[in-house]
Amino acid sequence: MTDLKDLRTLGSIERRAKEVLDPAVWAFGYYGSYSGETFERNKSALRRWAIEQRTVVDVRHIDITASFFGTVLPSPVIVAPMGGMVSFHEMGDLEIARGANQAGVMATVSGRSAFLPDEMGQGTPGPLIYQLYYAGDNDWIAQRLAQVQEYDVYKAITVTVTVAAHGQRDGAVDTGRLPATKHQTEQLPDRFRSASLTWSDVEWMRKQITRLPFGLKGIFTVDDARRCLDVGLDYIWVSNHGGRQLDGGRASIDVLQEIAEAIGGRVPLIVDGGFSRGADVIKGLALGATLVGMARMPVWGLAVGGAEGVAHTLHLINEELEHDLALAGETCASKLTPKVLRKVDY
Repeated sequence: MTDLKDLRTLGSIERRAKEVLDPAVWAFGYYGSYSGETFERNKSALRRWAIEQRTVVDVRHIDITASFFGTVLPSPVIVAPMGGMVSFHEMGDLEIARGANQAGVMATVSGRSAFLPDEMGQGTPGPLIYQLYYAGDNDWIAQRLAQVQEYDVYKAITVTVTVAAHGQRDGAVDTGRLPATKHQTEQLPDRFRSASLTWSDVEWMRKQITRLPFGLKGIFTVDDARRCLDVGLDYIWVSNHGGRQLDGGRASIDVLQEIAEAIGGRVPLIVDGGFSRGADVIKGLALGATLVGMARMPVWGLAVGGAEGVAHTLHLINEELEHDLALAGETCASKLTPKVLRKVDY
């Protein structure tokens, strides 16, 4: 067992995860699709935004709380969904959600979880977002949406729309084998049905979701963001699937800024894609996000220490966020604006 006290930095957690994981599992979690261009662009684009350092400000009290449809969250960081979590820890998504709760962070349950919505709803204190893939016939989808809405721990539903085709992760394939998903209780009825998804299907799902806020995960153009508003969606999740789908795509942070300016605060925005440090969270919030999603860093915490490892990782991220806010002369994360950033070319 890893003593979490010995892992004092996010870098040490990632390095330890690589040491303890099967190389195929590590590669599955780490790499982006094909050449990895989108994956790398997510990170390089974040580095091109520099945080202004404003001094001589009273920063003894830092507020990093966030609000999402009436749910007050101790942090604007959320755990983004990722499939195959039981390959990283035998209790996978349950431990991710429990660890997030310990750290005061909202977690997203993957539609490819080894645990069904009721198992997650009964087994974790929440709060949770449920992420669904458009798979199976309409009866299956309606049943799943109804099931999620029975549990108070779920605060929103999102449908991922970036899987019309499935990207290959060359780094994972190069290991010579792909990790088996252990303890899988259910396979998606038709994992390729997402290729047929249209706005008519989104409108149909909108009608099935009566109790919880509904948004799409994977919106990446201003036109699609405006279409989300037209069909009555409650929030928008800007995401390029962590660089794991379209190779050669743009960075999430740059698309976020365009969409935020276009929709003018009419609905909350979530963003993910390359965010891994406290400073990254500042950049996402400043450019219009309400919440910032991370998947890989919490997964490395899961690998080294289960729920406690997830909580430890998220605590470090939140500590970084508070520290960097103080040094930027900012005292409230939810009130950040683009004025706290500058674009740099070095």
